[in-house]
Amino acid sequence: MKRIIICILAGVVLAFAASGQSKIVYQNQDAKTGYRSFGTSEIVVRTGMTDRHPLKVGLLAVESSQGWSYTLEITLPELVSRAVPEGAILLLRTKSGEVFELANILSESVSRDWVGTWIEGTASKTYDNKASYPVTREQLEALSSGVLKLRMQVSGGSFDTEYKKEKLGTVIWEHLMAISSAISSGSDLRSGF
Repeated sequence: MKRIIICILAGVVLAFAASGQSKIVYQNQDAKTGYRSFGTSEIVVRTGMTDRHPLKVGLLAVESSQGWSYTLEITLPELVSRAVPEGAILLLRTKSGEVFELANILSESVSRDWVGTWIEGTASKTYDNKASYPVTREQLEALSSGVLKLRMQVSGGSFDTEYKKEKLGTVIWEHLMAISSAISSGSDLRSGF
C-alpha cells in the first residue's frame, strides 16, 4: 500500500514538472517575406495555493525587417469576465531593483474572455482574460534574472503580487531559451527536404 501511494505521488510530481516546461506551440513563416514567428506554451505562475491572481505566461517572437520583436503574453484565469484595458500598465521589479513598465496592446474586446469555461461539478465559470506587453530582449533577459514584485492594472483597479521564491523570472527564462533555440534552428518547411 505504501509503495502504491509513493508511486501516485511521484506521478503527480512528474505531471506538475512536465506541465511547467516551455514548448514552441506556434510557428509560422510568411511565404512572401520569409519572416518567421514563434509562440510558446503558457506556464502557470502562482505564489501558492491561495494565490488570488495566478498568471498564465507565454512569449511571442515575430521577425521583421527591423529584427526580432517580443511580446509577453499574460492570461488571467478569473471568475469574472473583464478586460485588461488597452494601455493598461504592468510594473515588474527585478531582484536587482530595476523596475520595468510595460503597456498592454490588446483592445478591450480582444482582451476580455466573453464565453468562459464551466468548472466541472459547479455552477461557476472561469474566464481567461488576456494581455499582451511588447518587451525587448534586453528587458526579458533582465526579468529572467528574477522578479520580486508585479503590479498589474486591470479594469476596475490593479493588484500586486510578491514572489518570495523565484517563479516568474524562471518561466520567462524558459520561454526565452525555447524561442532562442527555435530562432537559431533556422528551420522552415523546405529545409532538409
